[in-house]
Amino acid sequence: NPPEWLKAVDAHCKAVDTPWLAQDVAVCFVGDTPGYSTSLGYFVPPILSQHGLAEAIARVTEVRRAVDRPLLLEPAPVTYRTGPLSIWTWLQKLAEATDCGLLLDAGHVFSHQLAEGKDSLEPLDLSRVVELHVAGGILRDGLYIDAHDLPILPEVWALFEHLVANTPNLRAICLECEGGAAHTVLPVLRQLRERAWLLASNEELRR
Repeated sequence: NPPEWLKAVDAHCKAVDTPWLAQDVAVCFVGDTPGYSTSLGYFVPPILSQHGLAEAIARVTEVRRAVDRPLLLEPAPVTYRTGPLSIWTWLQKLAEATDCGLLLDAGHVFSHQLAEGKDSLEPLDLSRVVELHVAGGILRDGLYIDAHDLPILPEVWALFEHLVANTPNLRAICLECEGGAAHTVLPVLRQLRERAWLLASNEELRR
């Protein structure tokens, strides 16, 4: 993590007084000039091995030392996987080693399930989840691709419902909808609020 980027992130977090910082667990840029996933075409997933885990622990620890806010780890969407470990075993070990919470995006989770060929999230500790996201996407050649201006897929809605009902420390939900028109976004936002009110296991969030 470039030192100047870490300083800028810390300054921004303090300026807006955010209660936490969330970061994608992926390779988003290379070199000394931070960018985002678009600079590489799409997110490059971590190598799901002990060596990849050690590298991720080192990078996350850099952020934790530099930024004066709790850190939530978000598994980015994937179109492939590399390494012997499951993403959920790998992510759980990373969260434990760095004392981080989690941010889960239902679409991203779906992309990992497709890449791994199984639905289980074990051994991921869902009590670490502080924030949930849901967004539009598209299935292409059996892979899930983020597309926030498109409708939310039924499979992603089902995953969102499962997650919101099984995350006892959930404090925030975000509908990612950039590129969508208000007349299409607002009804979805109402659906999201209704499902959260009906299903959330965190009573404070439901209120």
